Amino acid sequence: MSAEEFFSAVALAKLCTTNELLHLMCAHYSDCLTMEKPHEKYDQFDLDNFSNSQCRMLFRFDKDDMVELSELLCLPSYTSHTNLSWTPLEGTAMLLRHLSYPGRLADLAPYFSRSPSECSLIFNSMLADIHHRHSHHVSVLNQPWMDHERYAAVIRNKGAPVSNVFGFIDGTLRHIC
Repeated sequence: MSAEEFFSAVALAKLCTTNELLHLMCAHYSDCLTMEKPHEKYDQFDLDNFSNSQCRMLFRFDKDDMVELSELLCLPSYTSHTNLSWTPLEGTAMLLRHLSYPGRLADLAPYFSRSPSECSLIFNSMLADIHHRHSHHVSVLNQPWMDHERYAAVIRNKGAPVSNVFGFIDGTLRHIC
């Protein structure tokens, strides 16, 4: 019988008061409250600690392109309402890492030395800020700077089986152009 099943059975059988049940549960789960924070074992994020091939694998961008993207997005340094702060490059890297592969926020700890709740706040703040600043560029695909026919021709010339593809929405990194 698992601990959860035991506590549920005790509660259902009314073998003890609610306060006694809470004390039992606290005693059983006290290890969870004093558990070490695994993100604190890692160094703070520094892009210089990653090779270019690691950046391509983890973030799907070359190291120089990550720096350029962060600059082109015109993102400020951030401080949240909870006094959590991060640089534009760290936020961009976290956003790219979390979008590049489906995983849990706790999986970001080795790269960013942040707790899952901090990663969540940074990720959501970055998404909201980029959307606020730049959504007008992608909300309509008929932008004057987009040449759909040229994009489709380049993709077709690389061997695509269809002739009207001009972009890929899944974010795969394929050298097609």
